[in-house]
Amino acid sequence: MKRGKTDAADAEAICEAVRRPTMRFVEIKSENQQAVLAIHRVRDLVVRQRTQVVNMIRSILREFGHILPTGIEAVSKFAREHGTEDQLKMPEIADGILGVMCHQLNGLDARIDGLTKMIEQHAWLDADARRLVRMPGVGPITASAIVATIGDAKQLETGRDLAAWLGLTPLNKSSGGKERLGANVP
Repeated sequence: MKRGKTDAADAEAICEAVRRPTMRFVEIKSENQQAVLAIHRVRDLVVRQRTQVVNMIRSILREFGHILPTGIEAVSKFAREHGTEDQLKMPEIADGILGVMCHQLNGLDARIDGLTKMIEQHAWLDADARRLVRMPGVGPITASAIVATIGDAKQLETGRDLAAWLGLTPLNKSSGGKERLGANVP
């Protein structure tokens, strides 16, 4: 471990690590894995965009005293019905902007549904993903992401190796599970 994180220092550390005889390597992702991961990344982006649009719709409505129930479904329902019901009490300009945002939310919802269906289809076509889906708490999206990220799990010998490869670290519970801050205070 060296100080002074620079590209040159990182390259030197990588070269040094590669020369070690005990160094283990994981397989390079296939093009199919990269393609499936691209779907996951795009879906994640669109979900974040939807959250931004939902927050904007809520803020526009609150500016004029209209509060929607909690949850994204309430805002999505409002967006689908906007313009088909009685006008809200707000200036026409604000209602027009609200209409633009509702139209955008409807489009984002449709994109998320389409991307989700693509991921689910991949999960049902892949034997490893189907096996993972049978586990309690693992759905098609998670199963597809795991298979696309890891690929052949046989390259990792233990669950601990998998956790380390994913960047998960165990909690350091040297105090026996009790959090102790500062000096020895009872």
